[in-house]
Formats: sequence, C-alpha cells, structure tokens
Amino acid sequence: VIYILFASLFFSMGNSLHTNEAASGLVHAKMHLLMQVMQLSFFRYALWIYLQFLCFSPLNEYLLLGHQACGCGPSPRNSRIILLKGIIQGNEISSFFFFFFFSFLGPVITPALLMTTLGESSENPFTPLITQLHWEISVPLHIGQILRIYIQNWLEKKKKRFSAISNELLLWIMLTKFCSTFLKKSFNLIKFNLILFLYTTCSLLLSFFLFTYIFYTRNNSNFMPAATAPKMFCSYHRTLALGVPAIKDVF
Repeated sequence: VIYILFASLFFSMGNSLHTNEAASGLVHAKMHLLMQVMQLSFFRYALWIYLQFLCFSPLNEYLLLGHQACGCGPSPRNSRIILLKGIIQGNEISSFFFFFFFSFLGPVITPALLMTTLGESSENPFTPLITQLHWEISVPLHIGQILRIYIQNWLEKKKKRFSAISNELLLWIMLTKFCSTFLKKSFNLIKFNLILFLYTTCSLLLSFFLFTYIFYTRNNSNFMPAATAPKMFCSYHRTLALGVPAIKDVF
C-alpha cells in the first residue's frame, strides 16, 4: 500500500513538473547546496552538542533521543519552492531536482548520522533501500514526465485536480505510516518534562535563526537580502510526514 501511495505521489509530481524550466532553475544550485549543508551537517551536529548538555537535566531520555532522530529527518520540498519560486523567481523543477537528488543520499547519510550521534549500531541494507527509492521515486517520476509530453494540453487544464490528488495521497501516507507512530499509549511522561522540552526546543531554534540571520546578512554575502527570511526557514524546516516513515523504513 505504501509503495503504491509513494509511487502515485511522484507520478503525479512528474506530470505537473515543467521540464523546459530545468536549465534556468539550476543557476540556484549554490543556494540549494548551502541549504543542504546547513541541514545535513551544521544543524544536526549542533543539535547533538546541545543535547549533550541537556543530558544533565531532568528531561526524559527518550525525548532527547527522539529530538535527535527528528533532526536527521529530510527537509520538505515545499521549503525550497517557497525560497525559489516566491522570493527569487526560481521555478519548481529546480526545487524538485535537489529534493530528488538528496532523497537518494538520505538512506546513506541519515543512518550514518543516527549511528554517529546516538552511538548505536544497526545493520542497514543500503542496496535494497536504494532500489526501493528507485522504484518509488525515479521510475514513477520519469513515467509521469514521458506521459506529460503526449498529454500536456490536457494536463494544463487539469492542473488543480492533480494538485488535489497529490495532497490526498500525502494525507494517506500520513494516516498509514506517520500516525501509527503515536499508537503507543504508555509514554510515562511528566508534564514538567514536556514544558521544559518545549522551552529548550524554542530557545534552540531561536538561536539557530539568529546565527543564520547573521550569516546571510554579513557584508561579504552574495545572497539577496530579500531572501534572508525564507532561507532561515528552509535551513531548519523538517517534514515529519515523510521523515518519520523514512526513518521507520531504514530502521
């Protein structure tokens, strides 16, 4: 069921992407790569260091471990669309290109970071995971792009309908995999732990936002000042709807 949902979702995305805009979108590669460096290295290791200090606090151990695991989750594709399409007049295909590229890096980078930061070992079948991603993402995407060549005029008329279908498929993915994470009833958490956890999390994010703002607005920065706010958002935004299922698939 999950395979059908993921394949259908990326098939729908393949139908909606304008391939002729790919060349103009790749000029923003530097910004995309910087976003990924912030997400894949700086944010995760800074979070790990921060959680080492919280280990001496009365916070529940599993809250800290869960916080670290969520920090290894992927960033949503719509974050880069907000950055490119809404602020610097980029386009959707460039956003999807980097989302697609780093989706294949995820099965390698995410388990490695989890094992490094959490200090646990796990056997990860990388080849089956790459094969699964190929059939769930690459194949449906290319089929959708090929089909678009022959029915492009019809697809332009049904653009809103395909957008609604993608949203419905994403909702089903959340219901079948993401929501199952919360089926356990015995968490044994104290309210004080939750309040302290929320406070420390908000403080951490505000600190990261301040660092990102200073980094992007420095005098020798080559980035547009108008894009500072969305870049701050995109550097640390995480999608739990797809991140939790991805982590559950790997481990």
